[in-house]
Amino acid sequence: MRYLLSITFICSILISVARTEESLPQIMLVKSQKDQNLSYNQALYIFEFKGIYDSKMERYIDYSIDGKADRQQLSKHNVLRVLTTPGNHKFQFYYDENHYEIYTDTLSIKAMHANSYAVHFESAETMIMSEKPVLYLYPKQKTDVTVKLDIKGEPLYLYPAYNDGWDFTATPEGELQFGNDTYNYLFWESENKGRFSMKTDRGFSVKGSETTIFLEEILSEAGFNSKEKADFITYWAPRMINNEYNLIHFEFNKECNQYAELDINPKPTEIYRIYMSWQKSNAPIKVINQVIPRMKRIGFSVLEWGGQEFKQPLRKSRNI
Repeated sequence: MRYLLSITFICSILISVARTEESLPQIMLVKSQKDQNLSYNQALYIFEFKGIYDSKMERYIDYSIDGKADRQQLSKHNVLRVLTTPGNHKFQFYYDENHYEIYTDTLSIKAMHANSYAVHFESAETMIMSEKPVLYLYPKQKTDVTVKLDIKGEPLYLYPAYNDGWDFTATPEGELQFGNDTYNYLFWESENKGRFSMKTDRGFSVKGSETTIFLEEILSEAGFNSKEKADFITYWAPRMINNEYNLIHFEFNKECNQYAELDINPKPTEIYRIYMSWQKSNAPIKVINQVIPRMKRIGFSVLEWGGQEFKQPLRKSRNI
């Protein structure tokens, strides 16, 4: 029950409007009828929950009505019955960590009436694209290198050709030599499925028109050189500059292992990984600005950057 009262959505979910044309509303009034078994100061809410997919024999729902918390076992048809008073009431529903919590707007009910609602839980698992992670390698001297990836999802594209790893010669200038061919970086993309959500506690809320300047400043702070900054900005900025605002969050180093783990031989002195998650918004969002660690270009140094765009409704991070 501790989850219910500690989480709030950035936007209330309106029961009368679906969030997209393709998706069902999370809460939909199915039927309202008079119930002679109720007294003049009673009213009954009947919630039937959809979208719960698991093998539990007994299912329980944590919920609150007007801030008062309770827990009940669901019927075999996933139905919850809440007896209350006539008037206006707000509900919160929490099933488990694999489903997003649901918050309602005001649900009105008349005296001696039973209102039936269909409630659609949304899976917390999200499919995201790990877009254009690229690897730059800078040994102190010309070095034969092997790089292997443990991608935590479905690989979509790797370049140059990946044959159980990349084997090449790296130069101090950052050239990666595969026989007669030379590349500036290693490239891969994947689809990852899991409990991914846009972080709303720390990051940056940036006007779309100011995205390029913002990225130039952040990447300089991170220690990118001019070429690395150009590669990053020319990939991401064209998709962001026409939005009203962009909510941006950066993940660093070990945090990036949720997308892929790196195995580099010989072992670099410094590996700096930075992934940018972002999502467009129609208004500025209040967040605590992140501290950006700076890459140390010492010894054999490696830089990787990538990112992902989130398109589902913004939610605050669950703090379990």
